[in-house]
Amino acid sequence: MSYTRELAGAFLALAFAIHSEAAEEKKDEKKEEAPKVTKAIPFAITSGTTNRFKVRGLNLTNATALRFISNQSIAGEIKSRGSAKVPDKADAKKVGDTLLEVELVLPDDFPPGDLPFVVTMPEGDTGTNRLCVVQRDVLFDEKEPNGDFRKPNDVKMPQTIRGTIGAAADVDVFRFEGRAGEKLYVETASVCYGSLLDPIVSVHDAKGHTLMTRDDRSGSADPSFAFVVPADGTYLVSVMDAHDRGGENYNYLLIIHRE
Repeated sequence: MSYTRELAGAFLALAFAIHSEAAEEKKDEKKEEAPKVTKAIPFAITSGTTNRFKVRGLNLTNATALRFISNQSIAGEIKSRGSAKVPDKADAKKVGDTLLEVELVLPDDFPPGDLPFVVTMPEGDTGTNRLCVVQRDVLFDEKEPNGDFRKPNDVKMPQTIRGTIGAAADVDVFRFEGRAGEKLYVETASVCYGSLLDPIVSVHDAKGHTLMTRDDRSGSADPSFAFVVPADGTYLVSVMDAHDRGGENYNYLLIIHRE
């Protein structure tokens, strides 16, 4: 009888241990990732106007506010909260599965540059992400269709172009006038603001012949280069993704200015 009781006790202890382990594993499976911000779309905004943008991240549906780290007192209003479609083959932990629609008014004298922000959650603030404040008089919004050399967007310098490679194999083309011997600086900003774009930037002559192409630069997937205009005339700059991908998350700034 004693042996039977001992065996039954051992069996019960083993069953309890297995049940506890299974419950712990189930608990771990249900544990959610901590809320975080992955990007703002678009990430470029301007002073002296009402900016509307989306904040994409992980588990942000309970967000209560956006808090901006600035010397000036500003506040963004969360207009809506909801789920976000995860792009095909993308990791939800990296691109985010929720969206906040935000409205932010910046005063006229707000300085250009990075504007850090956090999202306030019931359990505390997320990590810091950032927007890029661009001067209103130099910002140009890309306009579709501009996917070939016959239908480019005309731009002037200095110019900061806010664009998106909106679909797979999309190319954005911009046209400007150059003077012989002048040095131009061309660069993109995308990856550093959370964009999925891996940009390739090329300069072409008026007939579409490629004069220069740049991909990554040291330490960044965003190219940056100088271009000396060979002769007076019309030139084109194109932007595309190195892997022919596209979508809402493939946004960029293209900056072109003279020396």
